[in-house]
Amino acid sequence: REEGLVTLWRGVVPTVTRGAVVSTTQLATYDQAKTVLKSSGVSEGVTLHLASSLISGFVYCFTSLPLDICKTRMQDQKLGPDGKLPYKNILQALVKIPQQEGILALWKGFGAYFARGGGHTVGMFIFAEQYKTIVKNFYSSNK
Repeated sequence: REEGLVTLWRGVVPTVTRGAVVSTTQLATYDQAKTVLKSSGVSEGVTLHLASSLISGFVYCFTSLPLDICKTRMQDQKLGPDGKLPYKNILQALVKIPQQEGILALWKGFGAYFARGGGHTVGMFIFAEQYKTIVKNFYSSNK
């Protein structure tokens, strides 16, 4: 009511950008990790799926947390004394935050973020692999 309709959509671009990075890194790194681990002698099964999903979860969190930090800052920003918002776009925020707070500011809270995002990634991929196995076994036994 005080800030208007435009404020409702503040941060939509960083949110969509972050979502694209999350999906891309999760899917690509999971399959790549499975391939590398299999060629290193890890056999198909829950151990392979757990290790691959942990790797995928780490990469996803490492690549998306800076975008998540920028997204949150942009969604929560208030007008400064000069009447301007601190961040104009995600690229400017990705540059301005490390300049003002140091490069590690982009990964503040990584442990908690990995516990949530990495845990979700592990659960998602293990469930998907188990589901694929159940469906494959069901259809192969009904021939």
